[in-house]
Amino acid sequence: MGIAEQIVTRGLGGIILFTQARNAHAWGKMRADTYAQSGDADALARTYINTRMTQMPEAGSEMMKDYAFRKELDSNMRHFSNSVRGYWGGLARMAAYNVVPITLGLVACVTPPKWKIARIAAAGLAVVFTAMNWTKERHGVGYHAPLNSKFVDPNF
Repeated sequence: MGIAEQIVTRGLGGIILFTQARNAHAWGKMRADTYAQSGDADALARTYINTRMTQMPEAGSEMMKDYAFRKELDSNMRHFSNSVRGYWGGLARMAAYNVVPITLGLVACVTPPKWKIARIAAAGLAVVFTAMNWTKERHGVGYHAPLNSKFVDPNF
């Protein structure tokens, strides 16, 4: 029972950690795109307004402002840095949201062999938590859809 139990519990813990890491990575990629695009749009709008406002219209300053705006349009560094910030923000948000399954998976994976009961309990709780989450997400059990209800809570 010792080796088989270790293989099963550590395998369950590894599967749970893998799925949580995959979900966090996917959320990070989505967040990176939206954060970078909204950051680019805000920066370009701000730069455009700044290049169009002048105290005294002069040919030299207009040319310099047009040049600065074109350079701002061609810049990739802001998009890259906003993508990195958005990815790590999304990854951290997803990890914080899924702290229970991540903790249970870690306990099931890295607990030493002498703490057999803790490893088995963590693997069992992880399976129960995953089954409850799957039931809620797939079948809508325990989920309140405010758009489909007659009475919408304004504080929701």
